[in-house]
Amino acid sequence: MKNIKKITLLLLIILINCSLFSLEIRNYISTKDMTLYSTNTDRYLNSEAVILLENTEIKINIDNSYEVKKRIVIKINSYKGKKDYSEYKILYDKRFETIEIIDANTVKSKDGLYTILKTDENNIRDIDSPYDSNKMEYAVNKMKIIAFSGVEEGDILDLEYIVRNNKKDKFVDKNSFGEKIPIISKLYSLTFNNFYEPSINIHNNNNFIKQKEFKSGNNRTIQFTAENIDKIQDESSLPEISFFIPTVFVSFYDSYSEYKDLIWNMYKDKIKITDSILKIVKNEILETDSDKEKIIKLKKYIAKNIEQKKINHIMDFAVKDVDTTIKTGYGSIFDRAVLYLSLLKAVNIDGNLVLIGQDNIYFNEYMDYLYVDDFNYFLVNVNLDNKDYFFELESEFYEFGEINCINEMGLLIDPNRLKFVDVSPYEEYRSKTEYNEKIEINLDGDATVNRKISYTGINAKSIREKYYYMTPIKRSQDYEMLLNSISYDITPISEIMEISYNPAIVSYSYKHNGFLLREDNFLHFTLYNNIAPYRLIEEAANRNYPYISFEDSEINRVSEIILPFNIEIITIPENININNKYFIIKREVLKKENSFIIKDSIKYKPFVITNKEYGNFFNIVNSLWHYKNNTFVFKTK
Repeated sequence: MKNIKKITLLLLIILINCSLFSLEIRNYISTKDMTLYSTNTDRYLNSEAVILLENTEIKINIDNSYEVKKRIVIKINSYKGKKDYSEYKILYDKRFETIEIIDANTVKSKDGLYTILKTDENNIRDIDSPYDSNKMEYAVNKMKIIAFSGVEEGDILDLEYIVRNNKKDKFVDKNSFGEKIPIISKLYSLTFNNFYEPSINIHNNNNFIKQKEFKSGNNRTIQFTAENIDKIQDESSLPEISFFIPTVFVSFYDSYSEYKDLIWNMYKDKIKITDSILKIVKNEILETDSDKEKIIKLKKYIAKNIEQKKINHIMDFAVKDVDTTIKTGYGSIFDRAVLYLSLLKAVNIDGNLVLIGQDNIYFNEYMDYLYVDDFNYFLVNVNLDNKDYFFELESEFYEFGEINCINEMGLLIDPNRLKFVDVSPYEEYRSKTEYNEKIEINLDGDATVNRKISYTGINAKSIREKYYYMTPIKRSQDYEMLLNSISYDITPISEIMEISYNPAIVSYSYKHNGFLLREDNFLHFTLYNNIAPYRLIEEAANRNYPYISFEDSEINRVSEIILPFNIEIITIPENININNKYFIIKREVLKKENSFIIKDSIKYKPFVITNKEYGNFFNIVNSLWHYKNNTFVFKTK
């Protein structure tokens, strides 16, 4: 009987200990988290990691300060997932943002039990943002790095933190419901005072994102949720993901005019003609200079003498006085633009700032969303002879009329009106490349090639920028690389490339050994690059997302082919004339007795097409790559 009592007591002690152990686990992990951690992810086993939960809660205060509370829970499936996600980085502005880490844990599972490894404080550190290197006083960003402890395949990473922002700019955000890895559950919520009437829109929804609204006292909360979000596949020429993935756009601005007026008030009193301004004008400008010459000379002065320091957003810093910018020799894009307006004013030329937004393809989709953060880059607008011109300040190699923007939407900073302008160069300044070449083939099938290439627009700027300060040795090496890119069986005839800068022209000549390829009594060569506009990676059946091209340029090529007397033409490609939504392609072949002239031209058009339309596009492009459109066949007499 005593033995039975002892055994019963021992079993009771064991049971109590097991219960205590189980309670200890539950003290660390709530039932809700246990359910979260045990989420079935079998359908995503091929993904390196899976986001089990992404919960973002944003609270906007009545003074426009706000806090973002975020929890993200990631399951690691592979070594790549461990490598990519075992560190989490948060970028923040140290002047008006603080970060509070609530929890950073590695969760391990074994036999249905979970243990937690809390991330050591020494593994949470702040560093200067690597993106702010050499930015002087504009280096204000910090990066908080959380290195999770003991991460292995199969572990779960659970991070919760708060970002508090006291800048008090009006809140804007763009949150896409899609990532490079799958998401099981995503929540995004906004809480704000009933006083506000923000612009909140869901793009590409198709009822995928569910929306709810709650009220509590003076506050409203709008919550967006979605589940089982597949990862975004890696494809070429993708639009930005908000264009084709369900995305929530939020803006607390009342209108674009409100944003425009804020920018105007930041710099209106900074445009001044000081002694330093007058000194620059005296040194740079001649009395006989035309307005066009003055505009270019002063623009080049800034590009060469005032270094641009990149900033994240144009409203992040107060605009400096022009004298300070001149004295220090550097400034933000805003500082340099204001300096340029001051210099123009000193020579009696009026200018305006133009905020550059996105390409028109995007703006037409997003215009009503008031997502003003897209307007975050400046050009200077000057009206000359009743024509509006736009000027870049980044490089000294932009000539009059050349800009690195085309088909983009601009917001004119004019205090008296709201005006959007299409920002593109005029036709004579658009990107165009003109090839003129003479290819003389000898009896052995070798070819002597004399080539002259003329550039306009941004292409001309690129040639000047590349070669103007290049040393003779570097230029020689560049020439060698160019010839090797054509063929490894080439002997240069011209020792160097001849280069002029305005107009931008590059000339060179070489001997192409074995230009004609022989098969029995037939000889042939191909000119694929002349009319084949794109190299498409994905087969039509494998495309999942839209395809976008912003290309808006022109390539013209005139090739004169001179044949030896013992060769006769068998077949040459037919003339081509294609004009569709993607491009205009023309080919004309003019035959003579022992020579012919090929006139090829491609004019690219900007476009965006759905994955279903991609099939037609793919077939058209592939047909242009076919040998019958590119191969010239001859026979010895």
